[in-house]
Amino acid sequence: MTKKHFDKLYKKLILELGLQFERGMSLVIRCAPDYYSFASKIAKEAYKQGALNVEIDLVDTHLIKERCKYQDKDQVSKLPQYLKAQDEERSKEKWAFLAIADTENNTVLTNTDKDKLASYTKAKTALGKTGREGRMKFEIPWCIVCYPLKKWAKQVLNSNVDDMRDLLSKILLLDKKDPVKAWQDFDLEFKKGNDYLNSLKIKTLHYISPITDLTISLREEAIWLGGSDENNNKLLFVNIPTFEHFSVPDKYSVNGFVTTTRPVTVLQTLCNDIKFEFKDGKVVSCEAKEGQAALDQYLISDENSAYLGEVALVDERTPIAQSGKIFNNILFDENASCHIAIGAGYSVCLSNNKELDDDKKLEEYGCNTSSVHTDFMIGSPELNIFATTYEGKQVQIYKNGIFTF
Repeated sequence: MTKKHFDKLYKKLILELGLQFERGMSLVIRCAPDYYSFASKIAKEAYKQGALNVEIDLVDTHLIKERCKYQDKDQVSKLPQYLKAQDEERSKEKWAFLAIADTENNTVLTNTDKDKLASYTKAKTALGKTGREGRMKFEIPWCIVCYPLKKWAKQVLNSNVDDMRDLLSKILLLDKKDPVKAWQDFDLEFKKGNDYLNSLKIKTLHYISPITDLTISLREEAIWLGGSDENNNKLLFVNIPTFEHFSVPDKYSVNGFVTTTRPVTVLQTLCNDIKFEFKDGKVVSCEAKEGQAALDQYLISDENSAYLGEVALVDERTPIAQSGKIFNNILFDENASCHIAIGAGYSVCLSNNKELDDDKKLEEYGCNTSSVHTDFMIGSPELNIFATTYEGKQVQIYKNGIFTF
């Protein structure tokens, strides 16, 4: 597929499907400088469709690296407070949010001082707290996507961008006659899985594989979501692509050990082959073959950053998994593999979420509240998952990497 045709179809998919963009809406696009050209195309199309405001926020990891190199830990965390006011205003006005994941610079900060980087990240995260919480509650239209450029194509395929576009076209359904309708049709079928999981009324999930033995409990109020998400009676595709059924675990009832099966970027550092041990919901041991220092910093980001916030089920037959490729990007890799997220939970996965309007109430229902949220992939063709329902029945819902429903 040519670049021109790919970009045309992709921006349409993002605006119409991912953000349900309408006249009068405002939009912020967050990306690295490498993606400015594509972001600009989306911005121009948004104005064409009647956008009120469109802004592109650039995040330059090379500048962050220099900042951490030359500043001390106190300096690196002193960020301009107007960023907080900007975030709050955008949130209040319900600006749509689009993030283009940075797959070109995912190793730039690998050797950066982890204390300084953690300090910078914590300060930056605090200034965007209102918007982040609004997105996690699906109060604000938002979407995360990836865009193919040279380094990512080389990393994933050891090939060129043309080949990467061809691969992504199949995964993103851009090769279909009407990609938007193709995703909508997929969504209708996919949500039958949510319905089944919710009908079980799952109390615990037991994960078993040669490298994992983990039990995760769910509250009675926990519900399963996946596919499109609802915002003001609109169906939004927060992730494009998306192949996960997800819910919120009871943060205090996670026990056992689990080993990751795909790499993940934590504090801009690639981490691999991680073994987590949980006791009463908290990570009490973490050993990694790669990225240990970054993980150690991550787990002390705040008082709840070592607790589980999300549990997600993904069939190993997804087009991403079937490609046989490691994408070194959470958006794609999490949609190829069962995963857990350490950090904040999604309150929308509690049936009574409308009543839970502060962190204290969320904690009472076992929904973790944290300034961080990172997915760790744990799925494999050797993984089996057994659900125990609140009625005391045991049901195998995942057999050798494949859904049984």
